Amino acid sequence: MLSTNRDRAAALLIDQGPLYRADMARLLGVSRTTVTNVVNTLLEAGTIEPEHRRGAGPAPVGEPAALKERLVIARRTGVLATVAHLPEKTLVALAALDGDLITLRSRNCAITAGGQDRMNTAVELLGELLNEGTVVGIPLRALHLAVNTQCDADTGAVLGDEASALWRGINPKQWMQDTFGVEVALQNTARLLGLAQHRSDAGTGARNLIYVHLAHGISMGHVLDGQIAGGSHGGAGELGHVSIDREGRPCACANRGCLMQYVGLAAIEDQVCAVLGPGSTVQDAVQAALAGSHACASIIAQAGTILGEALTTVCNLLDPDTIVLGGTLAQAGDALLDPIRQEVHRRALPLVTRKLRVSSAAVLSDQAIADAGIHAIGQDPELVDSIVQTLH
Repeated sequence: MLSTNRDRAAALLIDQGPLYRADMARLLGVSRTTVTNVVNTLLEAGTIEPEHRRGAGPAPVGEPAALKERLVIARRTGVLATVAHLPEKTLVALAALDGDLITLRSRNCAITAGGQDRMNTAVELLGELLNEGTVVGIPLRALHLAVNTQCDADTGAVLGDEASALWRGINPKQWMQDTFGVEVALQNTARLLGLAQHRSDAGTGARNLIYVHLAHGISMGHVLDGQIAGGSHGGAGELGHVSIDREGRPCACANRGCLMQYVGLAAIEDQVCAVLGPGSTVQDAVQAALAGSHACASIIAQAGTILGEALTTVCNLLDPDTIVLGGTLAQAGDALLDPIRQEVHRRALPLVTRKLRVSSAAVLSDQAIADAGIHAIGQDPELVDSIVQTLH
């Protein structure tokens, strides 16, 4: 917990972005005179600067900040980084301490790429960004890391046995901490994508959003009042390992009848190959269904019904106002969404379905995903406090 008004003011600008002095006084609960004294101290120390001078170097001695101008954390005080291991690429970005995105870079990779290769790529890309352009010599203060596997958010330990085989023996959080010497906030990629969807058009007006990513696994992000609900250890949202048949197909997690064994990409592709021929993909099935294939439309509809059954439980437990579906299968649009809607409205309690919206995910740019990762740092009070302490 930050004890001084100076530290609280710096934390506020990290969390909120540019602010006028009057707004700082109101949000801090102090007088305008106190804010003036705090602001003058931070200006003299070079911790903050007038917005028009963002990144322009130290202000000339004696230059006052206009009372009607917004103040920002000075660019030279540090940068934040976000690394997101997405299904087919690794994305890295840098931002100012208040979240203003500076630069980003990505590199494609195979879906089957292992954790070691992915981490080597992330370290290489981030190292390149830190040594380019206007950020050279500016210290990295904190990092948000999203990984596409089951990890303990506190320790970074990869769990899940065979279900997390590609990351076996890798501790991504410790790897980044040891390499860059900063605090690392760890998140599952699906939870990060859920936050990005919440901040996109698909999440407009949503107070309680569920994002379901349909890939080889079925993962879920839950965003409540703009905050990722990650659970006590970062493990919330493993929808694909909810059993829908206790005597069903065996799963790599050692249970039976897990949802991913019926609507994961591998399961869908087995059915698609029987219709379209060996080597056919879910993308092929989506295109065929949209072109009028009744057989492929039936496969997708069946997947939607099964998903709807699982999401009924999610709705009754979490009472979302919006469910967003992403991933390759979700590109089928209403061919998938309508069976989900029908099943949820038929099975879930009326209280939670009256205003429920089920939609396809927005197409996210790299910038939107990076913005969500940087935003997640500002949502972590302990991490923000630690950043402020490094500014002394």
